[in-house]
Amino acid sequence: MLEWLIVGGGVHGTHVSRVLRHRLGVADDDLLIVDDAPAPLAAWQRRAEACGMDYLRSPQAHHLGLRSDALRRFADTVRLDGPAFIDPYQRPALALFDAHCRQLITDEPAHLRARERVTRIEPQAGGYRVWGRERSWWSRRVLLAPGPPAPDRPDWAAGVPHVFDHDFAMPDGDGEGNVAIIGGGITAGQLALCLIARGRSVNLVTRRRLRRSDFDANPCYAGPRCLVPFAAADWRQRRRRIQVARHPGTLPRDVATGLQRAIRRGALHLHVGSAMGLDDRGVVLADRRTVPADELVVATGFTDRLPGSQLISQLIRELAPPLTPCGFPAPQPDLQWRPGLYVTGRLAEMELGPMAGNIRGARLAGERLAAASAELTVSPPVPGRAMADSRLPVV
Repeated sequence: MLEWLIVGGGVHGTHVSRVLRHRLGVADDDLLIVDDAPAPLAAWQRRAEACGMDYLRSPQAHHLGLRSDALRRFADTVRLDGPAFIDPYQRPALALFDAHCRQLITDEPAHLRARERVTRIEPQAGGYRVWGRERSWWSRRVLLAPGPPAPDRPDWAAGVPHVFDHDFAMPDGDGEGNVAIIGGGITAGQLALCLIARGRSVNLVTRRRLRRSDFDANPCYAGPRCLVPFAAADWRQRRRRIQVARHPGTLPRDVATGLQRAIRRGALHLHVGSAMGLDDRGVVLADRRTVPADELVVATGFTDRLPGSQLISQLIRELAPPLTPCGFPAPQPDLQWRPGLYVTGRLAEMELGPMAGNIRGARLAGERLAAASAELTVSPPVPGRAMADSRLPVV
């Protein structure tokens, strides 16, 4: 029987696994990460590459290491083509962040991860039976870390490539004609700048004028100043605070500046209006204007629905765990949704706040589990297993 099984091997699953191993003393043989991706963090890396990301929106303190200064210390050991961090807030280069992640993962034993899609979870004899397509596991505790929800695609754009589709391919840099991008947030902006750098002409279609925000949510929610009163509010108040605190469809200043420069030199054409459909010339707006589009990409982020929908729907239907009025999990402060079943990421946003789904949210989840270590303590590590981890650099 495992002590912990983590469903999802992305940013959240990877960081929490390190907290369990290095801070809470969970032995490697007692922990398993189950994910159907071909490699750790594969989905994160695919999405970052798909939109042409150069620098993260998160500051340098938001990473997957354990020490708050781990990424800064790591930057001193590597050589990059460009700056490791940019102002404001010392945002790290994607190349640096990914190199740091690879370094962290090198201390994982091969058996720590299993490539499988989890299809079902059932309570069983003091724990849970977790079913994949071809095998199953028995674990005392399960953490649900499924990553972001489905891409948000307008109804009229069925069949149109979305930048977060699994099979998305960036338009050819040597292609002729213009590329129309639907969206006005950081993903659309990064993609536009990437295509412009490749020599393409871009039409950016946004519902409103470009809006700048250094963060995707009020940074006050990264710490106790806002999270303490958030925890004191009822579920409906928490949902309202999340909605107010988030800044969807906004751009950090470097991306916004890059787009404005591209507009001035004629490489980017901004079209403000609601896209309603397509005709043989391009994208039709609500005011009946048509935006020319030889190629079209939707870059409208993710939906607000529950992530991991099929598995989560099964759990809600069969186990009846507590839900908030908006239909999201209602976890305890230690992130238990029901005894032995934990949540992180967007599934934990009603406890962790508006940053729950991003890198800071992964660190908040790790902090919650570490703070509850008295309840989560397992038998002392066996020499040669978890004790071996203590000889590795913990970053």
